[in-house]
Amino acid sequence: MIIGPISAVQIQKLLERNRSSYKRKEDIFKELMATRGSILSKEHVEALNRIEIEFGSSKKYKNVIEAWKVYFDHLCQKTDGEASQVQWNNTRFDLHTELLYQMSTSLNYKFDKLAIKRNVYLPEYFAQTEKEQVEIKELIKKILNGSQRILIKIDNEDQ
Repeated sequence: MIIGPISAVQIQKLLERNRSSYKRKEDIFKELMATRGSILSKEHVEALNRIEIEFGSSKKYKNVIEAWKVYFDHLCQKTDGEASQVQWNNTRFDLHTELLYQMSTSLNYKFDKLAIKRNVYLPEYFAQTEKEQVEIKELIKKILNGSQRILIKIDNEDQ
């Protein structure tokens, strides 16, 4: 009589922990899917950094952790020149897709790799704004370190 209620409570706690763990994994996956068009966003980076914590403890998610390790290793590599940057970006895109695919499979979502790659809405304005922000930061760095000058033109046509 005593063991029955105690067992029921323990089983309930175990089920709640499992649901909570699954929900955290699902939240990471949803955040990465929602922000896959803006990989430099704070939310995307934070979700990436939570993968190892939430997916790393179970053999069930071994493929997710392996895909994450390969992707993370690639993100840490430096590139030289525009041609290698293009190749690096292409590889990054493929590895990112593989990571999302492995996550979707492990969480029982039915996405194929093509859907993950293509079914993302990113207005051109957002991409252009992100590119301009990078260019502005680079220009400011050059000005501050003295490798770029600011040209000022004074026009006295009104006088």
